[in-house]
Amino acid sequence: MNFAGINDPASAVSGTRVVGQDLGIGNNRNGLYSREQSETLRSPVIDVTGRTGVRLQFKRWLSVEDGFYDPAVVEVDGAEVWHNFTSPTDDAITHHRDREWRFHDIELTQQAADGNVQVSFSLTSDQELTFGGWTIDDFCIVARGSATGPVCGNGATEAGETCDDGNTASGDG
Repeated sequence: MNFAGINDPASAVSGTRVVGQDLGIGNNRNGLYSREQSETLRSPVIDVTGRTGVRLQFKRWLSVEDGFYDPAVVEVDGAEVWHNFTSPTDDAITHHRDREWRFHDIELTQQAADGNVQVSFSLTSDQELTFGGWTIDDFCIVARGSATGPVCGNGATEAGETCDDGNTASGDG
């Protein structure tokens, strides 16, 4: 797939699909995020019960105006875990312009402590410059094993499990 915007990647990192803001596909699309808008992409709640070393990993192609004007933010469970550079005054000209796919890795130990995480990517724009915004591929939550023993439903049959069918009820298939 070829995404049309000069500020967007020419293709996905893996496969043919990505998620992003105005990838320039279809009528009235130019590859630029809208002016004076606030947009958020939110993941479902992800169960990380009993997991250690929980991390958010994804590939990004981000193209935004300086955070003083257009903040691009990653939040997990409502807590900010990353944002683009924000100049201290309104003479802000340090724009964030990825020119290639970038691997992004964020440690989530604090956010994962309650056993669930929900990730949000947001961008709030002002009335002036606009670029390509967020483009995201290969999104995943990764972790090291279990802190409390086997976790049924994690895709692996571990010691103490007879199957891995997604729940803790024995013998239900």
